[in-house]
This record gives sequence, structure tokens and C-alpha cells, in this order.
Amino acid sequence: NPKDEECDCLEWLLPADCYFTRAITFRSEDPVLYYIFGLYLHKKGDLDKALGAYDDALSLGADSAEFYYNMGLLQVDLKNYAAAREHAEKAYSMGAPFPEKQAEKTGQVVVRPRRYLVSPDHRSGRIIN
Repeated sequence: NPKDEECDCLEWLLPADCYFTRAITFRSEDPVLYYIFGLYLHKKGDLDKALGAYDDALSLGADSAEFYYNMGLLQVDLKNYAAAREHAEKAYSMGAPFPEKQAEKTGQVVVRPRRYLVSPDHRSGRIIN
């Protein structure tokens, strides 16, 4: 949790982590700050800290298609495919676009809106009932 970390920013150029820590210190109840921090950490490759930031955002009320979509992508990178699917389905139900490339990358079957399946061995997809 960034609120619990000390920030030693004595360098000429302050690292982004320090800016996020400062912002969260001043607006600790804002889920958007935790969500954006999670995006940054995910992109940086710090997956466990990114998950913590996303969890903080979720506990503070983050609730958008973009949030669930990115949380799902993080879960894929963590190889938590069941959790990734849950977040993806939530994102799709809120209008997020479907990431065919991510399905190909993981080898997982992902449900699209209107019950449309795509998997690496079914590149064109198929309708299921």
C-alpha cells in the first residue's frame, strides 16, 4: 500500500512512484488514484504491487469497464485465469471491447458478449447456446 511506504525523494528528478505516493497521501479515498497507480505498476512489471493498488481501488469503489478490463489483463499476466475471466466478463457487460489478441496469447477460451467464444484453435470463433 503506497500510503504505508516512505518516499525518499531527494533526487533531482522525482520517480513516478513518489508522485503517486504523495497524491495518495493527500487523496487517500480516491479510487482513481489507486487505479492509475496500478496501471503504472502493471506497465512497469511490478505485478504484485499492481494487484495491491487495483485491490485498493476496488475496495474504494472503482467500478468502470476500463477498470475491470485492466484488472483482467493483470490477472492474465499473473496467470490467474479464473479471476481474469471474471473481470473480463464484468468489463464486457459494461461495454469494454473484446481483446482477441489476449485470448490468443494465453490459450484460454474467453466469453464475448452474446456468448461468442474465441480461442487460439478456433480463430474465427463460434456461437454457442
